[in-house]
This record gives sequence, C-alpha cells and structure tokens, in this order.
Amino acid sequence: MTRSSVRRAVGAALLPLAMASLVACGGGDETPKASESVSDSPSSSTTGPTDSSATDEASDAPTGGSTVSTDEFMSVFRKAFENATTAHMTMTSGGQGAELTSDGVADYTTTPLSMAMTMQSPQFGDGVAEIRLIDGTFYIKLPMLGKKFIKFNLDDPSNPFGTVLSDQLDPRTMFDGFEKGLKEAIYVGSEDVGGETMDHYEVTVDSSVILEQAGQTAAPGMELPKNVTYGMWFDGDGMFRQMRVAFGATTGSLEVHYEKWGEPVTIEAPAPNEVTTAPGG
Repeated sequence: MTRSSVRRAVGAALLPLAMASLVACGGGDETPKASESVSDSPSSSTTGPTDSSATDEASDAPTGGSTVSTDEFMSVFRKAFENATTAHMTMTSGGQGAELTSDGVADYTTTPLSMAMTMQSPQFGDGVAEIRLIDGTFYIKLPMLGKKFIKFNLDDPSNPFGTVLSDQLDPRTMFDGFEKGLKEAIYVGSEDVGGETMDHYEVTVDSSVILEQAGQTAAPGMELPKNVTYGMWFDGDGMFRQMRVAFGATTGSLEVHYEKWGEPVTIEAPAPNEVTTAPGG
C-alpha cells in the first residue's frame, strides 16, 4: 500500500473523531488543572440555571427556550474544560454504510494529548481499529492495513500528516475554529439525563468550519447542510457530558458521551514488535 493510500485510509477513519472534537474544545493554550470525579447522581449542592438558590452569577442565566449570546455560551463551554484532566469517551456515528462506534480514554494534561481508542465499523470488516497517541507519537491499526500499528512521529518533517493527526484528536486545538463558526446558541433548559440534572443547549455552527478545522474536504457524495446544529449537555458540576448532531442524509449523525472526568486512565504505547512504519516512512 502506498503512502498516499495510507493517508486516505487514516483520514477517513479519523473524520468522525475530528467532527466530535469540534465540540470538545478546551481553553486555548491554558493547561488544564486537576478535577474531582463526576458524581453518578445529581449533587444536592448544584443547581440548574433557573434554580432559585443559584448564585448571583447564575441568577442572570436564561430561561428554557431562550437565545443566549455566543459569548455567553462560549463562557459556559470554557468553564466546562477549565478543570478537565482525564475522561472516558464513547462515540457512535453513522451514514451510508460508514457507521462507526468507538470507546476510549483521553488525558488532556499532556501536550499533545494522550489517547487510546478502539473503533468498529463496516469499513473495517470484522476487525477492530485502534489508535494510540502518546508522547508525541501517533499509532493506528486498521484491519485493511495489516495487523500492526503504523507509527507516525508528529514532530518528524517527513510525517505526511504534519500536525493534523494531533490537531484533529486534541479538542483544545479546535477551540478557535468552533468559536469562529458559532452562529447561534439556545438554552433549551434543565433536563434529567440518566438520573442526573443537565443543562441542554443547542448551538448552530457554519458547516464549512467543520471540514476546515478537521483538515478535510468533502468526499464525493458527502454533503453537509450549510449550518449544523449540535445538542450539548453539561452536568451539575459544569462538565461537558454529551453531544448529538445530525449532519444530513449522506453524512449521518454523531453522538458522543464523556464520563468519569478526572478518574485515572491507562494509555500505553504498543509493544515494539506490534509496530511498523508507513510506506516510505
């Protein structure tokens, strides 16, 4: 397999992750601080935006169904990641035979971030794809590319992806692009989600920003609506917990859940005998 075909295969596998990263951005170049684990049940000390016991800061929060300024929403978004360290992430996406489910963990305290994830999709046949990002090195194993991880050093000038790999997977690098493309934000209201009280927002983003920030161009037959609306939920501790978005009939939908914020994760590089280099690498 040629170097260009490897790049195409890897890029296609990472596109759903890149789209997901657009809604999981941290606070620019700031270094996240340690956080407490998210509770499995609502905290009696936390309140929704319309609770009468809310702080003075929250007293001006919008009522359900009202439009909020993009600056106000981005403030909520920033605060959700100020104390973010580690998380467990699950994702499902689908559209025209390109369904994908993934499960993994990420550590946002490292630069670039560290991540380990498994992915399943009809495009992988009966196999399971895996990615690892650790110590500035990206590893990916795709069934159609063999049984070993292909290794890319992010700081190697000959790396055909440059920094695109880490940029797509690191939500912190997506912050500016998401803010640039944000057109409208609506506070839907406070909702019970699996026994937890969460604040639900719907935000509309210029779809051209999605592909631009993902470093992708639309594939033949792939059409995105001009504007894409994300449903986003934040828990009682203000942490980002889930997102849902429909990209249209040809591209499908995407749903991402973030759990266990701040809990320990294990991310390790593959053993040397499990690794090879890309053709021409």
